[in-house]
Amino acid sequence: MPVIQAKSAGFCYGVRRAVELAEKTARETGGCVMLGSIIHNANVVARLEQLGARQVDSPDAVRPGDTVIIRSHGETKQVLERLEAMGARCVNATCPNVLHIQHIVSRAGQAGRNPLVIGEPHHPEVMGAASWWDGTLVFPGPEELERWLLEDPARRGFRRQQPQALLLNSKPPLLLPQQYSPLKPQPVRKLLQRPAKLLHSRQKLL
Repeated sequence: MPVIQAKSAGFCYGVRRAVELAEKTARETGGCVMLGSIIHNANVVARLEQLGARQVDSPDAVRPGDTVIIRSHGETKQVLERLEAMGARCVNATCPNVLHIQHIVSRAGQAGRNPLVIGEPHHPEVMGAASWWDGTLVFPGPEELERWLLEDPARRGFRRQQPQALLLNSKPPLLLPQQYSPLKPQPVRKLLQRPAKLLHSRQKLL
């Protein structure tokens, strides 16, 4: 029976970059630490451990002076600050798309805007992105965001504050169109069916 391999089979570029960084770091240091699974692939993680990259599940297991590889999903700002404070050397293997999301959240908060993140609340990528501004709100889906906007009349002016919503459970992640308003009879989920700005677009996002 013929087997046809899809053109898109294999790692995405962000995961490929993370694995290559982990391999290079393990060989150069003779031993380093992976904070969490660098990717969701047990075989790859086992191979990296054979090269000298041991996996730990908590910053508590990191020793001062360790070289720590940050996984492709990224880490929270608080964890990165803690690693820096203890004197660990961090090799940031976070996917560039995820880094871009973190920067958007940070810049939006600093500009006085309200970052709204749609994604699985306990996923490390979502937790990491939300951590870059204390006022970030995370919603499991567009329906929850819509209910939140409508449940309090005071939020009807929310659009005037130019909120920025990030949809993280799509590939690639999308920015919700800024024309969304709870005053219009048009649910968020309907807007998501329209073309939205891609995070890798060259357009100015903030």
